[in-house]
Amino acid sequence: HVVMAGDPVHPPFFRTWILTVSAFALNMVTPVLNAGGEPFRMAAAARWLGPRRAAGSVVLYTMLHAMSSLLLWFSALGVALVILPHGPVLTAVIVLLMTVVAGLGALVLAGHRGGVLERGLALLLRLPGIRRFAPRLEARRAALAAVDRQLLDFYHRATRRFLLALALDFGGRVLAVGEFSLICAAIGTPVTPAQAYLIG
Repeated sequence: HVVMAGDPVHPPFFRTWILTVSAFALNMVTPVLNAGGEPFRMAAAARWLGPRRAAGSVVLYTMLHAMSSLLLWFSALGVALVILPHGPVLTAVIVLLMTVVAGLGALVLAGHRGGVLERGLALLLRLPGIRRFAPRLEARRAALAAVDRQLLDFYHRATRRFLLALALDFGGRVLAVGEFSLICAAIGTPVTPAQAYLIG
């Protein structure tokens, strides 16, 4: 909801919640890839935002969700560094993984700050097997540029909303880790919150 709140016309909060839950449910039942919910979310939000801005809001949310995943992994590796018994080899592995996750986070953030879709198209057009589809892909350049502008506007002109959306998504994931405490307690193996965080 925070992502779409900048648009003059956007779905009300309760409707956004319904769309989000439905999209996650579709993702969970889509075989192989969790990809069924995004087209649904775009189509449903288009009623308020129009097709292009709806697509942009879904791309924005997907990138924010990726960023919050990376934050979760990075913080979990930090917890592992503190609570797991380890020697120099495991410490080095954890620090290496933290570096990789931080690098991936920087890439996602660069996408928010500098646009990613038009660059992705330019990269695709350089690939040998893709060149024959160049005319079809070029026809989409204007739409991709418009979505890129939406990404840039959200990051540069609505930084507070960007940080709020990221904090809410990350906070929701941290709270969801609590389910592992309940599951472990139910099977007679209670764990500490830090252990539950690592399991999550």
